[in-house]
Amino acid sequence: MRADDVLSMASRSAPLGPPAASYPVADYGLVAPLTESGFVVDAVRIELLGFKPAEATATSIETTTPLPPPFDATVQFAIDGLSWPLRLAFDVDFVAAWPCARGPHPLFFDYVFRRVRVDELVAVRDWARRLYGPSPPDDLAAGDEEVLVVEAFGVRDNEVLARAWCAHWGLSAVVADITNTCMACAIREAYAATLTVVILVDDRLCGEPEDG
Repeated sequence: MRADDVLSMASRSAPLGPPAASYPVADYGLVAPLTESGFVVDAVRIELLGFKPAEATATSIETTTPLPPPFDATVQFAIDGLSWPLRLAFDVDFVAAWPCARGPHPLFFDYVFRRVRVDELVAVRDWARRLYGPSPPDDLAAGDEEVLVVEAFGVRDNEVLARAWCAHWGLSAVVADITNTCMACAIREAYAATLTVVILVDDRLCGEPEDG
């Protein structure tokens, strides 16, 4: 995030959109996560955590104490019976969404987003390049912004998959528990922070199993 991004943060995430003489109701819509209709994903499980010695890199720090060798970390997931390894290649940031009050809130039409189920997330490849690469898709004009909303409701492994996918592609994300932050506010917070991924979770669905 650059200094001018901080200065323009309020205007980029204004609930009503840009200042105008009037604000037609048709410009706003209520967005709700699928979990409100009982949707959860229970087809994702962490399968394997792997460490592979990384290639030696030159360092400018001189020390007499031997340093432990670096390792590349991967997390392998089982999704509907298929194995999907994700390499934790980037040190990305996860920003906890700020709670909102009296939600859900309407979302201005210009805050463009695309939702994806967490068990379909591995099919989304290089989201940042899709947005800003030299050949954007036909339905996305060059320079347009779009936030990917990952619905990771259900078991804890779902959220781990979403975070590992971000680390694999080098994308920081806003993480919102919809019991505290509505979907519209989470999307606007991503626009404010110049992030292109939102991970939605619901802690009500991740309770500890009862003894029995």
